[in-house]
Amino acid sequence: MEQTVSISNEVSREKGIPGSTLKIIAIITMFIDHIGAVVLEGKLSDLGMAQAMQTQEGLQEFMAQYGVLYLMDMIMRLIGRMGFPIFCFLLIEGFIHTSSRLKYGRNLLLFALISEVPFDLAITRGMGDVPKIGGVLYPYYQNVFFTLFIGLLCMCGYEFVSRHAEEFGKNIGTKVLAWVVRITGIVLPAVVIRAMILNYIGEVPDRICWSVGILVPVLLYAAVFISKNSVASYQVLCTDVTILALGMLVADLLHTDYSALGILTITFMYAFRKNHVKSVLAGCIALTVFNSIEITSFFTLIPVKKYNGERGLSMKYFFYAFYPVHLFLLYLISRYVV
Repeated sequence: MEQTVSISNEVSREKGIPGSTLKIIAIITMFIDHIGAVVLEGKLSDLGMAQAMQTQEGLQEFMAQYGVLYLMDMIMRLIGRMGFPIFCFLLIEGFIHTSSRLKYGRNLLLFALISEVPFDLAITRGMGDVPKIGGVLYPYYQNVFFTLFIGLLCMCGYEFVSRHAEEFGKNIGTKVLAWVVRITGIVLPAVVIRAMILNYIGEVPDRICWSVGILVPVLLYAAVFISKNSVASYQVLCTDVTILALGMLVADLLHTDYSALGILTITFMYAFRKNHVKSVLAGCIALTVFNSIEITSFFTLIPVKKYNGERGLSMKYFFYAFYPVHLFLLYLISRYVV
């Protein structure tokens, strides 16, 4: 019987797709997305879309002339929504299976720095004439490697807390820390939730923002404490929420790609990491709740469901190199060819 199960598992792995195939799918969808964001939106910007949108008549006239180009851009951007959830999923898989998390984080940070100039040059093509430091650096939008790096740091924090949960409250230092995170576990999420309400919903009275911001973590802690009847579980959750809120605040302050929402997505996926489909589903829900354009990210579930857990082809540095190179090439095409 055990031999039959083993053979069945091997067949399942052979029929599925490895991590390298998932990475290729993510790269292709990201590339399509960036053609829209850089080349097509750069062309639309050159054609005066920003000025046309200032009046209803101007917008109608612009769409009558260039509506097909705008539609192509929208289709490409919707296809591109699959890229980020797959990269988040692979980030978590890498975090779990890497032999050196220090090197993993170093590579993410290194290529975040390398990619910033190509990213700023490319991504601002569709923004019109925006101020850039030295003519190249745009300080209000950082590339996705920074988001992934912050997400990796958060996961390191979650794992550390999980491993040392029993040490809380055993000495004066951990007792003080326990009380600190109980406070920050309410204050920081309230700040983050208020900011997300204003960013994604719009003008909402401040008292409502703060009320919701405080109520959400309080209800969450109460539910966990009542269901598990455990101070340790409550303490771990307070600490994890503090780490999450700090990660989201840093991403928001740095204006990284996907920003605080990206860190929330990575955290949701990490929480359900033992089930690949549930992990991606949780991440896509987090994305779509706050940004409806991310609805097409749910198509990510199709390839992830076929994932067999194998690494596949060795593509260790391919994505790292592809990211800044393709952005710079798209910038050149948008700037000097199209």
